[in-house]
Amino acid sequence: MNQKKCPKCGELNPPEAVMCWACYTPLSGAAAGAALGGAPRPIVGPNEKEKKAIPPWQLGLVGVALLGGLGFGAKTMFGGAPVEEPPVAPPTPVSAPAPAPAPAPAPAPVSAGPAPAPPPPAPFNPGPPPPPAPPTPKNTNFSILAPPDSRFTWGTMAIVPADPNILTTDAAALAITARKRMMRSKKWAVLHIYVFSDRESGLLFRRHQRRRGRAPLGRDDYASLSALWPKCLVRYEYNRGSEGTLVPSRLPGNWWNTKPVYTKVRK
Repeated sequence: MNQKKCPKCGELNPPEAVMCWACYTPLSGAAAGAALGGAPRPIVGPNEKEKKAIPPWQLGLVGVALLGGLGFGAKTMFGGAPVEEPPVAPPTPVSAPAPAPAPAPAPAPVSAGPAPAPPPPAPFNPGPPPPPAPPTPKNTNFSILAPPDSRFTWGTMAIVPADPNILTTDAAALAITARKRMMRSKKWAVLHIYVFSDRESGLLFRRHQRRRGRAPLGRDDYASLSALWPKCLVRYEYNRGSEGTLVPSRLPGNWWNTKPVYTKVRK
């Protein structure tokens, strides 16, 4: 096979080579002639390394590349228009997912009409006022001169306040205090308490009761003690859970026949 010898370096090349694989000198045309008249190939010394031979497959790749470049230049030179590549569309931006729609508000209930007006409140009726409690006397001390007898369910007793100038209302409050003391034993269903203004009248009542065994007073007893009743401030009566008072000095004649106005006992 005829090999091409490089006119510059003298290297042998394949017959289809267009340039020297060692020094890249053209092997055909005017360039090859110019290379022949050029400088001779330098002599490689003993200490210099020889250039490594290029494998044939690399030469093939180089040849294909050169042929492609020459063909493209010829096409352009002889009126061929370069092929324009189609424009590349820009990538479509990826949008974020749309938020979920908010739930629709629930429809308002349809009113059948205005609500009926509430009935007017009933007028406040507090009822009758409770009876006023007797005022507490300034001096609550008293003496029991005639205590009741526990042999009878109807007790009779007499007390004398420590203040001789006590009012009638205060005398009634002292009688209630005495009743609370006596009723702790719950021995009497009925209890009469006489509040005298002075000690002498109270002692006369006690003598009368001792002579008759401290029994409850009868009609004749009230008549025989007529001299004491002007000194009696209050006769307090307790009768099975109810109470009432009488003022003998304000009632003429046989005042003991008058029934007092009873009210429920105040605790």
